[in-house]
Amino acid sequence: MQLVIASHNVHKIRECRSILKPFSKLDILSLHDFPSYTPPQEEGSSFEEIATKKALHAAAALHRMVLADDSGLVVPALQGAPGIYSARYAGDTASDKENRKKLLDNMQGHSGLERQASFECHLVLATPKGIIKTAKGTAEGMINRGKRQ
Repeated sequence: MQLVIASHNVHKIRECRSILKPFSKLDILSLHDFPSYTPPQEEGSSFEEIATKKALHAAAALHRMVLADDSGLVVPALQGAPGIYSARYAGDTASDKENRKKLLDNMQGHSGLERQASFECHLVLATPKGIIKTAKGTAEGMINRGKRQ
């Protein structure tokens, strides 16, 4: 049975393959195996909505079972930012380092419990017939102050 990881992110694909390794009957593919496929724009108001759109779109277009995700960092002191914009918080072409810098800059003046944050991930498993399963995971933590200059 084939399962497509709806991503071009090499690190995410490697991680999914590692997690799914015990399921030896699964042939794990990724969007790299479908160069003519164009994913939908990542639009939506929640991680769940975006992951659902990605999963349903890819499953219908590729005629296969698909696992899609959307995830990011949620900081209540920043009204939930960066949220669904985590990967492009400092701009559409920003690096992880630039995104972290913007976050740390925006966290200046916040201390103690104001530095609470969570990382949220939504997974959606879909076939061309629709959604099979959804799951959500959250990891709670604190935003540190970064390196001292």
